[in-house]
Amino acid sequence: MAEGEPPEVARTKIASLLSGEEAAGLAAERVAGLLGLAETAASAEERLWAVRKLLEALARRTPLVLVFDDLNWAEPTFLDLLEHVADWSRDAPILLVAMARPRADGDAARLGQRQSETRPRSSWRLCPLKIARR
Repeated sequence: MAEGEPPEVARTKIASLLSGEEAAGLAAERVAGLLGLAETAASAEERLWAVRKLLEALARRTPLVLVFDDLNWAEPTFLDLLEHVADWSRDAPILLVAMARPRADGDAARLGQRQSETRPRSSWRLCPLKIARR
């Protein structure tokens, strides 16, 4: 999608990315609504589902690696999206790499902590780099 592109053109592009997917039309409508390209009422769960369907569709074309940094500053809704994709994506090669600075009060700490029998997660805590003295 290009800046200044008419909303109907952008919606068509979103729909083409989802072509062949189950419930493609509904998912495209929900994604368009999230991007402000359509007036649509959708629950939080429907919005998470639609973005996941779009990512799965992209990953079926070619493996998808998504890297997110500074999740310690992320909104809880975005963290919900990452958890939703990690928990529910099936049959699509998606790798999520999420990085956050440790904060005792941060929501990002929950990512990678909860394990699932069907979707294992790994979490690594890295120590600060030491400065070499000359």
